Amino acid sequence: MVSHSFLQIFHFDAAAHGVLEVGLMPKVSEFFGIEIVFNYRGEHNPPHFHARHAGKEGVFSINPLSYMHGNLSPRAVTLVIEWAVAHLGELANCWRLAREMKPVPQIPPLE
Repeated sequence: MVSHSFLQIFHFDAAAHGVLEVGLMPKVSEFFGIEIVFNYRGEHNPPHFHARHAGKEGVFSINPLSYMHGNLSPRAVTLVIEWAVAHLGELANCWRLAREMKPVPQIPPLE
């Protein structure tokens, strides 16, 4: 369990690094109503990220890039894959930082 004081300190660090949302699943990007988040609760292999849209969620592996599981619409999955292809290096970096419980940077949205 993360202590309240850790969250306060983390909030300060995260704000300094431009994180869009502070918490156990910080948002690193958002486009067309799709939120891209990483999990700070003991991330496990394979390297992956989560996408949320319209009350649904999907999990995507980073290398190789693929839709692992979830209940996102086919259109949302297509948009997330299109975005992720352009940001694989940044996603790998965010994964590493999340595993180290460090703030993750923002990633530009799909336009």
